Amino acid sequence: MRRAKKKLSKRKEQQNQDKVLAELNFGFWTSLFNAKVERILLKDLRLVFAHCPKEKRQRGEISPELNTIRNLRN
Repeated sequence: MRRAKKKLSKRKEQQNQDKVLAELNFGFWTSLFNAKVERILLKDLRLVFAHCPKEKRQRGEISPELNTIRNLRN
């Protein structure tokens, strides 16, 4: 989050929630599905995939897929 704020400051752009969220990179978003934060965030994050079959709506299923996409982008 600090990097996002720093980028906005560098470009002399206003720092508000929307701007900071938009500036966060895909690596940040994929890290939300890492094992470290599973107990804290996963219940809420699974709701993002409401139309995904329930058995696929697990961190162990979602995280590798997101990391594959991230690796392709990089």
